[in-house]
Amino acid sequence: MAKEEKIGYFHKKIHKLDMWDMQLIKIAVASAVLLILKMFPVTMSWVYKTNVWWFFAAMVIFGARPFYKCWVCN
Repeated sequence: MAKEEKIGYFHKKIHKLDMWDMQLIKIAVASAVLLILKMFPVTMSWVYKTNVWWFFAAMVIFGARPFYKCWVCN
């Protein structure tokens, strides 16, 4: 399957998703992160040791483009 065909296939699949599906995907990802943290105590201790501002910076950096595309650029 060519790259364009794969992109078209996923494009059709994504457009079938509505707001509820997207929110459920976000909750599933958050649950997976919590599961990983619970299964590996080393990662949990790293989270406790890391300054909260690093997570805030990551949230701003990774959320900037979706925010821009959704609210600024119509």
